[in-house]
This record gives sequence, C-alpha cells and structure tokens, in this order.
Amino acid sequence: MKKSLRSVPVKMSRLADLTIDCMRNGRNARAEKMMQAAEWLLQNGTSQVAGAVSAVYVYTLSMFLDLHPELRKRYLAKLPPGLMNEYRRQLYACGM
Repeated sequence: MKKSLRSVPVKMSRLADLTIDCMRNGRNARAEKMMQAAEWLLQNGTSQVAGAVSAVYVYTLSMFLDLHPELRKRYLAKLPPGLMNEYRRQLYACGM
C-alpha cells in the first residue's frame, strides 16, 4: 500500500473544503462533526498540526463564511471554542 505523501496544510485544506461542501448542501450534522474533528486536532495535535488548523482550516472557513452571511450566522454559533478563538484572533489581527 502506498503511503500518503500529502502535507498537513494540504490535508487541512481538504478538510476545510469538505466542511464547506457540507455547509452548502445543508448537511449540518456532518459539518459539525468536521468542525469537532478540527477542534480536536487543534487541542491535541502537534504544533505543526495546530498551526495548520489555525492558518489553513480556520482561515478558509472564515473567508467562506464572510462571503455568505446567511450561513455565517448559523455556523459561527456552532463553532467549537478553540476554533472560535482562532477565528476571533484572525479577525482582530486584520483590523476588522
């Protein structure tokens, strides 16, 4: 069996894309499970994994949610605390 050679940021990007697809298609429970998985990785992963969750996953989700206000209200309320802290950190870092 061939070993996966994809890097952690690429995997976080893929997880973010899958989460966004679930949000668009109304699969709320699956999107919430993916957000919980990202939260777990943020809390329990290595520093490289936590950095990728913060820099790639949260950034990708925040860009999508900023462009879709109707989904933003629904899913920001469901973000786990660690992801919400990262979202706020990024939001305030850019001066919004």
